[in-house]
Amino acid sequence: MRGIPRPRRWALALGFGLVVAVAPLVAAAASLGGIYYADLFACSSLTTVPIPTPVAEDDFDCRGALDGQTDSLGNVWTDHGGNWRCIGGSEVRAGRRVSPAHATVDVGGSDGVYVTVNLTRIVNRRNSGGPGVSLLSNGASHFFVIYERSAGQITLGKWDGSGRSVLATASISDRATAQIRVEVTLPQITVIVDGVTVLTYTMSSGEVSAFGSNTRFGLETDRDNWSRFDYFLVEVDQ
Repeated sequence: MRGIPRPRRWALALGFGLVVAVAPLVAAAASLGGIYYADLFACSSLTTVPIPTPVAEDDFDCRGALDGQTDSLGNVWTDHGGNWRCIGGSEVRAGRRVSPAHATVDVGGSDGVYVTVNLTRIVNRRNSGGPGVSLLSNGASHFFVIYERSAGQITLGKWDGSGRSVLATASISDRATAQIRVEVTLPQITVIVDGVTVLTYTMSSGEVSAFGSNTRFGLETDRDNWSRFDYFLVEVDQ
């Protein structure tokens, strides 16, 4: 039993004890034609439940450019054209008002991935799209979730390197600060705002083929260099 954590040792010992204790009863019942050993082992089969494990996390206690900075778990940020900056040792924002402006880390997986960001929207321009999350990115093409600032909407779309396509929208109550959580369990993308599920989208087989192996996730803005992020977390099913 060496090398097995204590809770698992206890569980295994209990399991062995139950089998030893129950076996004579099963044998007696089997002699009466009621229970068979195969039934016992069929009932004792174990089901593995995935446990989301943090693989990227950042509270942005950084200075200067975000590009090349590492998060608390050692992942390196890559800026994909947004000139992302650290602000005050506690937040980040895009430094350029472009679309798309995203910064990502490679989390090593694309299915069973859960991304959480805390953001503050700062309204300065009517035609700014707002802040959000970058999903399934290879640096050039990616899915994204944008928290619209003017229309009280969440927008799910994709950028294929040549243009942006809006795939789904949902109305939400307007608020200055929000926590957005995006769950990617291929082919499904689920968007949760402040604990409430607001949007679910099922990717086509073509979209899964084009994006499903991309393992970069991160921050996104659409023509917005004012809104800020103060927390980023990615968990992956293990």
